[in-house]
Amino acid sequence: MVRIFLNHSLGLILVVATLSLVAACNLASKSPASFDFFRNSYYNDKITSISPRPNKCYTVGEFASAIFRGSELDVVKMFTEPHCRGMMKKRVIPVSGAPGDNIKDYGQLFSSFIYKPKNHHSGHHCGCNDYQD
Repeated sequence: MVRIFLNHSLGLILVVATLSLVAACNLASKSPASFDFFRNSYYNDKITSISPRPNKCYTVGEFASAIFRGSELDVVKMFTEPHCRGMMKKRVIPVSGAPGDNIKDYGQLFSSFIYKPKNHHSGHHCGCNDYQD
């Protein structure tokens, strides 16, 4: 009888631990950031809006301007090629979080980005992050 009670208790503990981990992953994958990307300079012709997960590469298509909203000192790494390849430029939110004319500022468009929050949260503790497009 004691053995049955212990087995039942252990099973219950495992279920609770699993549900706690799933809940933590769902909360960790919510982004405090919101980004808008535009085909043309000075925020014209919106391509898409994204609430990015930290440390994940996103390919959005060529953008000439963007608005990055996030916590102070978060960093956005913009790449000239899809899949976070090519030349990279960093933008710090909110210091320089709204590149208005990438052609004027950098001589080219950007196609992909990675969001790096200041708290360095990676999501690895719950497997929520994958570096995928």
